[in-house]
Amino acid sequence: MNTQEIICSMALTRLKGLSLLNARTLLETMGSASEVFANRRDIMSVIPDASNGLVEALAHVDDAMREAEREMEFVERVVLEDAEYLHGVRILGDCYGEDVYLMVKEVEHHV
Repeated sequence: MNTQEIICSMALTRLKGLSLLNARTLLETMGSASEVFANRRDIMSVIPDASNGLVEALAHVDDAMREAEREMEFVERVVLEDAEYLHGVRILGDCYGEDVYLMVKEVEHHV
């Protein structure tokens, strides 16, 4: 799953008036969140029995997309950087033993 698909998936869960169950059904029908957003303006031609609520929710995606993009930026900046750092610490532990791993964790705790 690429970054844009993740952002679209997060945005889909934040659309006002769209329940998580309906979002899941929409994903299953369309195949991906990116497809949902790509076809949002003519959703009735893709899903003829789409409700007025769905059409209305898809007409107002800007706020949900901005929120999802901000969240993804945070994840990429903070969470993934920490994951890469901890992966490096684990490699040190694998190479030099548990004592080095614990020492690095202790230094990190005091910094």
